[in-house]
Amino acid sequence: MPALVWVDGSGDVVANNVGPTDIVNTTGASDLTIFSTGFPETTSQSQLAGDSHVGMNAMSGTAYFDDADESLGGQSEISLDRDDNSVLGGDANFHISSSGSANKIEVGDGNNTIDVGGTLNTVIVGGGANVIDVGGSNATILILGVDGSDGATYSDPDALGGGAVSSSSKDTVTIAGSGSVVDATYENVTVKGSRVTASSVLELGNGNDSVTLGGNSNGAVVGDGRNIINFSGANNMLQVTSTAGTPGTDTVDLGSNDGNTVNLSFAGGSVTGSGNGNSITTVTQDPIATTNLTVSLSNAVGQVTLGTGNDSVTANGNGSMVNIASSASPGGNDTVTAGGTAETVNIFAKTASQDSVFIGSHDQLNITGGVNAIMGTGKSGAGDANDNFYLNNVQNGSSVTVFGNSTMVFLGSDSSAKVTLGGAASKDTITVQADSSSGNYAGTVEISGCRSGQTIDFQGLAGSNGEALTSASAVFDNTNALGGTATINLSGGGKIILDNFTSFQLKELLFSDGTGPVGLV
Repeated sequence: MPALVWVDGSGDVVANNVGPTDIVNTTGASDLTIFSTGFPETTSQSQLAGDSHVGMNAMSGTAYFDDADESLGGQSEISLDRDDNSVLGGDANFHISSSGSANKIEVGDGNNTIDVGGTLNTVIVGGGANVIDVGGSNATILILGVDGSDGATYSDPDALGGGAVSSSSKDTVTIAGSGSVVDATYENVTVKGSRVTASSVLELGNGNDSVTLGGNSNGAVVGDGRNIINFSGANNMLQVTSTAGTPGTDTVDLGSNDGNTVNLSFAGGSVTGSGNGNSITTVTQDPIATTNLTVSLSNAVGQVTLGTGNDSVTANGNGSMVNIASSASPGGNDTVTAGGTAETVNIFAKTASQDSVFIGSHDQLNITGGVNAIMGTGKSGAGDANDNFYLNNVQNGSSVTVFGNSTMVFLGSDSSAKVTLGGAASKDTITVQADSSSGNYAGTVEISGCRSGQTIDFQGLAGSNGEALTSASAVFDNTNALGGTATINLSGGGKIILDNFTSFQLKELLFSDGTGPVGLV
């Protein structure tokens, strides 16, 4: 026959509670201790109103703690020493510990402390400041918010007087091993997962979340806020569900491994990491995101796609690709360092944007718009660069400095720039391409250091006298030389200025009939 025990006092002890459906009720701020090797065999129920201590040492039992509201204070302490037990509790402040596996703990809106060992455990909590430590693999942790709501609501209808749960409440979750899941709709969650080995999944709502995950192949989803994310392994994924109206600012550290993927949506902030080039590290923003982002990948192979903010990107790994903004939504003031080989950089800038680009060797740069400072290979005597620079609609004040050999500089769409062939650079070609079949070009191109062995390609251009520039004589007819400077006047009002000019050699002049923008636009 089930035991029914009423306790109304302090210092009470209920022992040897061995029935399968025992009930223990307290009606005051009791100090209650329950010890039993058989509690519960199937189902037991306790009404805990104060500081209570319950010890469970059974298999496959369920204990219901239909406690009073959290505003009454006190803390119920429960220990689970075996496997396959369940604890269902309300809004008191619980301290629950377990060394077993496959246990399920579900409590309400108190400030709970839950320490669970073993594997396959499940912890479900409501709103409050919860501290949860789940030390084994394949755990499930659900933080539901106040009264189980699917959102960041802070008023608590169940609390005496209302509003007992603070909007500044923070949850701390510690996980380890592999295959765990943390799902939270509540604000401000800290996940400590440095002992994670692989394949854990986090899904956190809006708030200021802090996440540390060790191991490989983990996934994390966070919402709007000031999130701090640290990965130390490879092939991890971060998705920020940020919105255009309230973009967050995130700090992401990818550690020293490759293959990680970060999608920030509309959020800005910083992404740092390094790698050895074994696989690609991907960083993506929404193409119309206006937030500023700094991406520093050192020598990792990066595939970086950003929006329209003022961004800075470093990706020196061979084969990296950087895409900033688009023709429909051009970007702001950007700085790109791509010092490896076989890299591609595409930038669409606003007319007044100021961009700075450093390029390595065997690279390709496509840049449209802005006032740009472009440098190739970065030092004198760097050998063959074999870079291709495509510039469209770049504005007066732009500069291109080339130190390596065999660099191709293409200027179209009325671009204006000073091109400096520095150091011992040779076998470089500067191409200026007309806008249309009319041969017009309105930009001003100044070339410095054009020595023997360098080439100028007049592509579809006409001189100011209307003559098509298809021969050396046509170029001479439209050239004024004064004080060591030669100015070639173009139809459309543009100019090609040669500094320190002495004379042309026929082999240094090329004539083609292409027109329109150059490269990728």
